Amino acid sequence: MGLALDEPAQDDERREINGIDVAIEKQVLPHVENITLDVQTNSDGQSGLVMDGGSDSDCC
Repeated sequence: MGLALDEPAQDDERREINGIDVAIEKQVLPHVENITLDVQTNSDGQSGLVMDGGSDSDCC
């Protein structure tokens, strides 16, 4: 499973997760029901998105 910073497709499911607006492809929606998104900052002060949880299946 991956994460992309693309514009949402017309048929994507749009949700807000932990204050972050996301678009999810409908075909993977059942596999990401328990996903948590967060922003973490490392010791160098760089920030990035962290995706945690979800299905154990290798859907994508």
